[in-house]
Amino acid sequence: MRVWIIQTGEPIHLDKGLLRPMRAMNLANSLIQSGHEVVLWTSAFNHFQKSHRSEVFKTVSVNEKLSISLIPSRGYKGNISFSRLVDHLLLGINLRNKLRNSTVKPDIVFIGYPPIETAFVAINYFSRKNIPTILDVKDLWPQLFLEPFPKLLRPIIRTILTPYYLLAKYSMKEATAISTMSKEYQEIIYRFSSRVSNQLDSITPLTSPRPKHKKSDIEAARMFWEDIGLINTNKRRFCFIGSFNTAFNFLEIKKVAHRFQQEGIECQFIFCGSGGSCFDEVKQLFRGMDNVIFPGWIETHKIEVLSELCSGFLMPYKNINNFQLNIPNKVADALAYGLPIITSLEGALQTLIEDYQIGFVCNKKSGLELYKALKLLLEEPSLIDEISLRSRKLYKDRFSSEENYYRLVKSIENIYTKTNRN
Repeated sequence: MRVWIIQTGEPIHLDKGLLRPMRAMNLANSLIQSGHEVVLWTSAFNHFQKSHRSEVFKTVSVNEKLSISLIPSRGYKGNISFSRLVDHLLLGINLRNKLRNSTVKPDIVFIGYPPIETAFVAINYFSRKNIPTILDVKDLWPQLFLEPFPKLLRPIIRTILTPYYLLAKYSMKEATAISTMSKEYQEIIYRFSSRVSNQLDSITPLTSPRPKHKKSDIEAARMFWEDIGLINTNKRRFCFIGSFNTAFNFLEIKKVAHRFQQEGIECQFIFCGSGGSCFDEVKQLFRGMDNVIFPGWIETHKIEVLSELCSGFLMPYKNINNFQLNIPNKVADALAYGLPIITSLEGALQTLIEDYQIGFVCNKKSGLELYKALKLLLEEPSLIDEISLRSRKLYKDRFSSEENYYRLVKSIENIYTKTNRN
């Protein structure tokens, strides 16, 4: 098959550095391994580095099976900003113009959502050409736009956003198939768009291949952690790995870290990452605390070693609807490394944790639940071992990247076969 993937806002094969592969890269690699030809259409603007990969439309041949088409747009500085909305509008217009002038057509198209504009343009264009489309929904736009506003203002904002709602509902309803990350997400998509349940729809968790590291890299990572004060003789520490943005609330962790310090409980809190709109704010929150370390952004070999030195993985997500319906990609990481998950998030993740006994959900604002959970893990190392066994098994059974993307590729092949037969 000739498969087109339309996905913006993710790392691509052309980017330099050790950025984490996401849906587009992982799927493209799996399709190529299965013998298919892939064209990845994406924004010329790099969402993570806030820089332009190209100022004009450009197609780059990566190898004989993969090419990347870069769609120009104006760019933006803030992830939550009016300029980002303008960027996505221009991106949709430029994609539409390029598709109209394209002489080569795909056999099937896998479309990332959001952004809303590019998804709508692609669904509308390919539906009229009778080319099957798969809409991969990973965020609840535009419903998510309402979250920052007080409840009294939301009906007004909802009215202003009516065009986005119409485009979103059309895209979800008209796609040949829907792909998403969880059953909860799938159900809300059906309700939101009035889409009829479809046997072609699929669920693929957000997960990435486990990197294989050289022995020398692992040894270098051990030296790195020793140099910044991590002691190898115990696991009396908890880690957070991610971007410091508005998705998280670190206040309860601060309360527990402070209480541990007052009570003389030996425990370190390791916050890994260097980006995000709240990075300075979080560092200020923990200022002056000896049991808190900010090592900055770390590579995967350092994450692997850190996981061996920790008693749990902290996921202090805010309880908003978009997160409650989803299983974040950090969950797959924690499961693969066999680390207990400690989170404040209710919904799909809470159900997973309780069903498989792989961690703790601590959502009381007093911090008492979190204090008790972390103290229990410090006092009972055998409990960590038990959770680790369950976590690794769950990863193998449900979150293995190889297995999930193999099934997604088979699903795409099946959709192409059935739609062509009809």
